Amino acid sequence: MAGKPTVLVSSAYAGVTDEWFDASFWGDSAVPVSSGGRGSAWFIHSNQGELVLRHYRRGGLVARISGTKYFYTGAENVRAVAEFKLLGRLHAEGLPVPAPVAACYWRSGVFYQAAILTERVRPATTFGALWKDWPASVWEKVGRTIRQFHDHGVFHADLNCFNILIHDASPYLIDFDKGKYLPKLGRVERWKRANLARLYKSLAKELRSEHDRHSLDDLWKVLVRGYETGF
Repeated sequence: MAGKPTVLVSSAYAGVTDEWFDASFWGDSAVPVSSGGRGSAWFIHSNQGELVLRHYRRGGLVARISGTKYFYTGAENVRAVAEFKLLGRLHAEGLPVPAPVAACYWRSGVFYQAAILTERVRPATTFGALWKDWPASVWEKVGRTIRQFHDHGVFHADLNCFNILIHDASPYLIDFDKGKYLPKLGRVERWKRANLARLYKSLAKELRSEHDRHSLDDLWKVLVRGYETGF
């Protein structure tokens, strides 16, 4: 990465340097994440445990112009810094998220590049990978978990079926880039409905037949019931 690195490290970890954010530093201990991550995420086996390294990368048409560079408008606005701090708060409040390990950004002029390290939730499978195979009890737990975040006023900017992990039949939410706390104005704000709609849309993309459609609609009702019931 070009530019001088700035590293933020969780108090639970020691010895983290900017080298940790370079997948090549880990050699064979870095394994590319097969789904999601836009080709810029790795599972890391370190002497401090299993980690996930993710480099921030743009999506859509803008990625053709600048895939990894963002305008620098202050340290507090760096995406890795914001997500690192948000994850720290969520984890401290007992919400099911991976613990943050460290964040790093490299500033060069008016641009920066960034990356984040988190603990790996393991063993775990993405909700979307096996959506048809999860029992109704898991779908209900997913609904309750989303409600838990919403009741805390937490907005997940990309709530899709691959940003939900199932670990020992319990859901975890991952990838809180651009996530934030929003004012608690009730249970049915527009952003909460939009979060659920985004999740349904991501599941619908995995359909392969009309039978899948019926299965999804039935299971989705279970998820909504869990959401409405809450904890």
